[in-house]
Amino acid sequence: YQVTFGVSTDKPVAGDWDGDGLDEIGMFRPSTSRWYLDYDNNGVTDYQVTFGALNDQPISGRWN
Repeated sequence: YQVTFGVSTDKPVAGDWDGDGLDEIGMFRPSTSRWYLDYDNNGVTDYQVTFGALNDQPISGRWN
């Protein structure tokens, strides 16, 4: 399926944001260091957080 999520300068990321064992979509906005995560892949932000420095590059993974 296809969803519209974010703006052209956002960086896409994928990960299991809610711990259900399935990957969900997300994006990182380098100009604001803001992460937008979509827990159900419907193209609507479910969680936002500012993390990192301006113009960082995103990377997702399992960090535990």
